[in-house]
Amino acid sequence: MVCSLAAPALATDYFLAIGGGYSPEGNQASLEANVLFFQQVLRTSHRGPSSTSVFFADGYNAEADLQVADDQPSQSPATDLLTSIFTFGGSREKVYYRNHRVANIAGPNSPDNIKASLARITKNLTQGDRLFVYVTAHGSAGGDRNPYNTSINCWDNKKVFAKQFAGWLDDVPATVPTVLIMAQCYCGGFAHAIFNEHDPEQGLAENIRVGFFAQQHDLAAAGCRPDIKNDEEYSSYFWGALAGQSRTGRPIAGCDYDQDGMVSFAEAHSYAVIESSTIDIPLRTSEEWLRWNSRIRDYDHRRDTRRRRPNDTASAPAVEADDQAILGMTGSISSIADRCRPEIRATITGLSEQLGLKVEQEVTDVFAKFEDRRRAQPMVRRGRGRSSGRRILREQVLDEWPELSDRETWRDSPLLSAGNQEKFLGELKALPAYEAFEQSLLEREKSRHERELAEVERAKFQRLVNALEYAILAENLEQIASPEEVHRFQQMVAMEEAFLSP
Repeated sequence: MVCSLAAPALATDYFLAIGGGYSPEGNQASLEANVLFFQQVLRTSHRGPSSTSVFFADGYNAEADLQVADDQPSQSPATDLLTSIFTFGGSREKVYYRNHRVANIAGPNSPDNIKASLARITKNLTQGDRLFVYVTAHGSAGGDRNPYNTSINCWDNKKVFAKQFAGWLDDVPATVPTVLIMAQCYCGGFAHAIFNEHDPEQGLAENIRVGFFAQQHDLAAAGCRPDIKNDEEYSSYFWGALAGQSRTGRPIAGCDYDQDGMVSFAEAHSYAVIESSTIDIPLRTSEEWLRWNSRIRDYDHRRDTRRRRPNDTASAPAVEADDQAILGMTGSISSIADRCRPEIRATITGLSEQLGLKVEQEVTDVFAKFEDRRRAQPMVRRGRGRSSGRRILREQVLDEWPELSDRETWRDSPLLSAGNQEKFLGELKALPAYEAFEQSLLEREKSRHERELAEVERAKFQRLVNALEYAILAENLEQIASPEEVHRFQQMVAMEEAFLSP
């Protein structure tokens, strides 16, 4: 089935947004900010007829459903310090709850609402229209029997599974393209919506679908937090590249990689891959399709993401006779990048630069440097080894003020009255064990930060390897696949390189 990529006059873009968490405790302010930004991008950057349906958290319910960081100065610093002394793990981020402020919503993000909305949209779709589905929510991993059948976690702890969702999309007319933009944990499982019955062994679905996903099917994604100051989250980069500014208002430029004056979906995706400093390893549907339908000589590209190493080729499949004619993972970084489409070239060169690699180096140097950095990373202790001093400090507090020993009533002590907070805080800090406790907290925070930087670097190495694999798999496709399969791949890429406004 061939669908037209050129939208005729009066063609309509239908947008379905699914946002928010599964409960107030799992409905962070960043999810609300993402939906508000999405609505802003459509208002300022989309041209032409459109229809938008937004389902968020508990819908119209007036009860407080959103978790928000409380960044106001504490009015009870002594109580906060005691909480960190009495509670293992130190003080936690302060939050409060309010009702969400997403306007023009269609209801809560329940599976029934999502299914019914898709059915209503489907009845109105005609050739030339496009369907977009944006998800900024939580997600869960798939089971052992089908690890790609991941889920969107909806309000009241209900779920929409990837295979189930793909079945709902089967009712979309085959001439109407569907574009998925998903940023929940394990969202890569939804990339299999391109296959019949969500199964790569069944071939491509008749419906033409593409998608852009923050994370692989077997990894959790970054971004859900009660504060909105930090917008290190895939969809903020994706929509920001299309709009020319980030969710927090930071100008974005330089992502028109083919210099045609417009930023495509594929370019927005590559911008997120290059620039975001998170643990995410984003993917697009054409990449997922290549992984199931192309090969690289003497190289295994289908490893478990959670355990993979870029230089792990021990489990590569046996080389078939005709594989001698296809490319392997060899050559310089630039020799591979120069043969790619502009956004893939930008991804390879941009990530190489960030990781301290020169494009003249051999691609094997990517693997070698990754392994060297992995081995050089210091082992970070997680709750073991050197004592935090919390136990000793707690004992000193209770020796001095035994009335604080009751876990149920200590907060009600006159020592912690509003007028006594500053005075009592000074007395706590004067205890002999306090300095060691404070130093331990600083060291643990430094260790946590170093661990996060190492995880981000690992993710960026993984992104670079994936981009190199994409380039070679795409080149080898014509040697391996049928003309029909090559044509479908080209269709998929053309849809990925379309624009927000038709």
